[in-house]
Amino acid sequence: MIVRKYLRPAVAVFWLLFLPVDGKTQVKQKPAATGSMPSRKTAAADTELARLRADVIQRMKESRASAQKLLVLHQEEQARLKIEYQRHREFYSRELISRLELNQVERALAEATARVEEDQRWLAESDIAIIEATMRDELLRLPRLALGGYSENGALRRFNGGASWSLVDAPKIEKFFAQMFGRALPVSAFG
Repeated sequence: MIVRKYLRPAVAVFWLLFLPVDGKTQVKQKPAATGSMPSRKTAAADTELARLRADVIQRMKESRASAQKLLVLHQEEQARLKIEYQRHREFYSRELISRLELNQVERALAEATARVEEDQRWLAESDIAIIEATMRDELLRLPRLALGGYSENGALRRFNGGASWSLVDAPKIEKFFAQMFGRALPVSAFG
């Protein structure tokens, strides 16, 4: 579908725009020296990045609104085909139409139902992406959690684990998982 065609590039752009500027997601950052001022270049880049993030979020919301309209159209089509299918079943039971004609309407109804389900899945994925994008900024405003720290509010639960983590430690975890469960660690464990 057209929606699927644009979803992957949109997600890729989303992740590129929302990764930290320096790309050091796993490296512990050293505190800035006292008295140091951010350069004008950095401030301009941060402003541009914030503008681009806001633009991406706005486009995601517009895309979601369009998908919602499409869902309504597909649901109307599905409802129309359900009525038509019931009518054709009645005609078939009276032997007024052939099984082939009934099958055609049944197939059209199945396709319409699949379109509605696909639209609903896409909307759910879109909602998640929008929430993740907006929550990123909220997360950055929150104070840093200490090692083993936990905080909770109405929208967010945070836990900072009991130890420092790096991808360098992944083989240890993979080995432990394989010994414990007798199978390889799922790829999704890496995020």
